[in-house]
Amino acid sequence: MKRLFIDMDGTLAEWQEGTPFEIVCENGYAANLPVNGNMVDATKSLVKLCHKKGVEVFILSAVLDLSHSIPDKDKWLDNVLPGVFDTEHRLYVPYGMNKAEFVMQKLDANKNSAFLSQCYLLDNYSKNIREWTEVGGKAIKVFNGVNGRSGTFYGAYTCSWLNARQIVADVLRNMGLRADTWVCDIIGNLLEENRDNIENNGGGYDLGYAEGYQEALTDVLRGVGYPATADAIM
Repeated sequence: MKRLFIDMDGTLAEWQEGTPFEIVCENGYAANLPVNGNMVDATKSLVKLCHKKGVEVFILSAVLDLSHSIPDKDKWLDNVLPGVFDTEHRLYVPYGMNKAEFVMQKLDANKNSAFLSQCYLLDNYSKNIREWTEVGGKAIKVFNGVNGRSGTFYGAYTCSWLNARQIVADVLRNMGLRADTWVCDIIGNLLEENRDNIENNGGGYDLGYAEGYQEALTDVLRGVGYPATADAIM
């Protein structure tokens, strides 16, 4: 079974660069972090799509050794993603601990790194990405506008400033899953716009080009496994 683990700080919640440590430690700080709307919307869709494909999705977030740390993060999740992650799918890692080791200890009865070969981490922190992949896991880095300035990262990634559909498509593609719903939606919108151009045929619009464009888009649908949909459109 494939599993997807999604980080919080700097991934779902916006990273507050330069915040003093004593502020980070305050009660309520993590509960009130700004939301990255694109990543949150993408996560809602990813959970639904992954469940349909038999993929289990978890929150995997580091917490400080403070009594309010986990309640604060739970409050954030309850407010921002209500009903999306139950208690069993919220994994909180002691700050500084290797996330891969934590997951193996928590979920793999055999404590075997082979378990991670079907586990995907969505995270903004290169150290977490590196430790995860070093023991056989697969990872997708989230560029959030604060990280990645050195330009030294090479690997699968998405960007928090993309729209939710693009983020979902990036994640599913890197997990080896087809973003069927999104492909059909995107192509459907393009075809609708193109059909209007064909019907109106105004402003010097090249009708031959429009018809060729429509044929090319339906070929894409056939290529991703939707021949019946393509035939219905044509």
